[in-house]
Amino acid sequence: MAAIQFKPRSWPLEPITLREGRSSLLATFLKDSLMLSLPLLFMVLGILAQRLDGQPVSEYGSRIQFAMSLGPTVFPVAFAAIAGTALRSLARARLEKGEKLGILEQLIGSQSLASTLAWLVELRRIHVTGVAIVFMWFLSPLGGQSALRLMSVELTPVQTTLNVSYAMFDNRTESILTSSDAREAEPAMTAYYAAALIGAHQNKHKPADIWGNPKIPLIDSIPEHSGDWRSITDRDSVDYASLIGVRLQGFCEDCNATISMETSHTVLTCQNTAHFVPDTQVMDLLGPHFSGWFPSNESIPFIGLFTFFPFASGYGYWGQASPTDNFVGGYVAPYNFSTPRDWRDVSDFDISRRLTQVFNSIRHTTVSPWSITNAEVFEPLVCDEGIIGNITSVSTKNTAVNDCTHMVLTPASISRLIRTYKSSPVWIALLLISSLVLFLLGLLSMFLQLHVSVPDVLGYVSTVTRNNPYTNLPSAATALEGTKRTHALQDMKIQLTDVRPYDEIGYLAIRTIADGDMGPVIGKIDKNRHYE
Repeated sequence: MAAIQFKPRSWPLEPITLREGRSSLLATFLKDSLMLSLPLLFMVLGILAQRLDGQPVSEYGSRIQFAMSLGPTVFPVAFAAIAGTALRSLARARLEKGEKLGILEQLIGSQSLASTLAWLVELRRIHVTGVAIVFMWFLSPLGGQSALRLMSVELTPVQTTLNVSYAMFDNRTESILTSSDAREAEPAMTAYYAAALIGAHQNKHKPADIWGNPKIPLIDSIPEHSGDWRSITDRDSVDYASLIGVRLQGFCEDCNATISMETSHTVLTCQNTAHFVPDTQVMDLLGPHFSGWFPSNESIPFIGLFTFFPFASGYGYWGQASPTDNFVGGYVAPYNFSTPRDWRDVSDFDISRRLTQVFNSIRHTTVSPWSITNAEVFEPLVCDEGIIGNITSVSTKNTAVNDCTHMVLTPASISRLIRTYKSSPVWIALLLISSLVLFLLGLLSMFLQLHVSVPDVLGYVSTVTRNNPYTNLPSAATALEGTKRTHALQDMKIQLTDVRPYDEIGYLAIRTIADGDMGPVIGKIDKNRHYE
């Protein structure tokens, strides 16, 4: 059967050398250099992720995370391109030296993990080359997933120092009751004390008052420990010195603060309580009435506080127990007015404890009464004069100015949770290893392409036309590599057919057919016919 003459687009009619031209070498070098840059970029990505470890979240870090998100897509593609080229170059090198056909087929056909395993099954032989290629292809998905998991974002405590302020009370702290503003401040003092008294039962064992200010424990109610300091745990049930906590200002909302503060409280002890007969048994006694006053040489501390004490919860009715009386007596609802209570079952200890709490609470209301509730814990302290730490100075008095009379500045140890990057050494190491292997494969490919002399003919369909008498080409052109041969013969139509249809035994070969020709009826492959 005669072959049809085909005229290729560009076909060497004279012998040629295997040396490539400068333009071809330059194009190959640029292509290989571009491919080599990809594993280098992934190695740089791993190093940058490691350097971000412990750093606060930033726009720069967000760009690194975006690059990480591309890893599962870009890395396998780059791996397939570089590793596939390296395997083909290695096959050319082995073909030049001489190699078993099975090894060459394994190298050419192992363009993915699936195809590598498929060829191992088809060849029915487990060899070192095939196993090594399998492990190599496992690095492709591993590297992509490593790039995605280089680092994460977590909350990390950061220690800093912040100047804050608190209200300090001691025996020298002046009360507003001794000033000319006492009458003006009395409604505010009564309101704050009444609010604390109403919520006393619900907040009995809570460490803060109803406004969120920390309460100071009674020193003798704290369990003793070794050393001079006493500590309190969440399991300890302690009594607090006052129903009203210590005023704080200048703290941060998004942090935990630890401060040392100095304060004091008054402890009242009742050891000799008296019990009177009921009112129904008191005889009416009539006698002369007189009024007057006598000067005293005694100096009584808190004299203003003692005179204000009976009326701190408001002016009640004669013959009824005051809210303070009800609280001291241990009643849950102190503002449920009633006749005088029977305190015979109330111990001296309980009376002393509750009297201590109401006394210190009333005393708190008489010191800076307008700042108990309107002072913002998370706002800096604003005073009339002086700039100390985060205490801001203003030139004139206005509603924004705080009462700074008894405020003390102190450094607070601040622990703030911030979002930081946490790198993963394991995933970074896996990415660096995968990228390094890929980079070495790229270098191997470049080296072999420069030093291997045989043309690349393995794995191309156009290779079947080499030395084929049934393709009838103008010349053998044995020096043409696969890509150039395919480019020249891309319009040639070929067919696998029986080129000896009239012989008793057929012969299958690739032949050239005319464009538009579907092949002759004679020469059609028959499954029942015998072929060489």
